[in-house]
Amino acid sequence: MQSENKLYEYKKILPHTPHARGNQETNIVDGGKEFVLQYIAMQEFGELFGGYLKGFEEPKTAEHREFIGVWGKDRVAEFKRILQERGAEFESCIIDGNTRQISVTSQQRTRQ
Repeated sequence: MQSENKLYEYKKILPHTPHARGNQETNIVDGGKEFVLQYIAMQEFGELFGGYLKGFEEPKTAEHREFIGVWGKDRVAEFKRILQERGAEFESCIIDGNTRQISVTSQQRTRQ
């Protein structure tokens, strides 16, 4: 399986946002931006997940790959389920959260 078909799961303290939970680590999943956007459009992230985050490899590599994902145990499961339902084939990998620099870039309410 190609490396771009991987989802990366890790825990990290979110940056200071309305979603921050103090010093508590949050479950996060992300995948290569090009891979994920084949199955979930940017416009859907607000409605489906309440937003998204961008991830970057830390330290930055020459390739400077960009990742996109979601945070929170329930959203992580939903993200993976939606990708599978839409035909994505991927491998889940557990990584050290210290290998990612993240930025929460959208914060919208999900549908009720």
